[in-house]
Amino acid sequence: MDFQSASIDTSQSSRNPRAEYQRQWYLENRDRRLVQARLNHEKNKEKQAIQNREWAINHPESRRATQRRRHAKHRGARNYAWREYYRKNKAAILAQKSVYNKRRYTKNKDMLLAKTREWLLKNKRRNSDQQKVYRQKNLQKRLENCREWYRKNRYKPEFILKRRRSDILAQQKRRALKSGAAINLQAIKQWMDKVKNKRAAKCYHCQNRIPTTEIHFDHIVALSAGGEHSIRNLCVSCPSCNLKKGAKPLRLWVKTGQQILEL
Repeated sequence: MDFQSASIDTSQSSRNPRAEYQRQWYLENRDRRLVQARLNHEKNKEKQAIQNREWAINHPESRRATQRRRHAKHRGARNYAWREYYRKNKAAILAQKSVYNKRRYTKNKDMLLAKTREWLLKNKRRNSDQQKVYRQKNLQKRLENCREWYRKNRYKPEFILKRRRSDILAQQKRRALKSGAAINLQAIKQWMDKVKNKRAAKCYHCQNRIPTTEIHFDHIVALSAGGEHSIRNLCVSCPSCNLKKGAKPLRLWVKTGQQILEL
């Protein structure tokens, strides 16, 4: 055992005079005894470590009880020591933890994924609320991460191919919706040309005047929601309003100063 265990159990002192004498002697010679214990510990460190391990294996209940008492007695000091250690060695601890987590995930991937799916099914609402709070608190950080990811991956062949496929599919879908919902394409083209020949036009949603070189033609009722591709369902929009509105209905996309066209 280490030198700290050299103290005498005072509860035994009242049983016999010898124990009382030993207690008194220890109190009078405590510093000298601790120095001797430290020296013995340094000389016989390996031997005492082996003895400690053997004792812990042979007395598991006593070991756990001793640990509980020590933790309860020195909880504040232990927590402070751990915080200080973490502050000084944060990078090394996080790196070690990352390596451990990766190794654990590789070994137990199926089990961990199953646990995650089970938890998400049971706590769907809680998970959604946590994600909303996290997004609101870390909006700038998420934007920076997205920009960094895009900067690193935009020239990778697989990413370029995926983006091209996505664009092609979106264009094909939009062309199909237009052709299926088109009413008098010639009249639509003439109306668009007439608007573009002007120097400026007014946005239907925000009422701001913008150069016709920057305008968008927006479907009031989106094609994906069953709207017509016709003059009565088209309006002039600034890029900001058109991109923010997307396919949402006007009554759900509330914007100051916008108009609602009754069809």
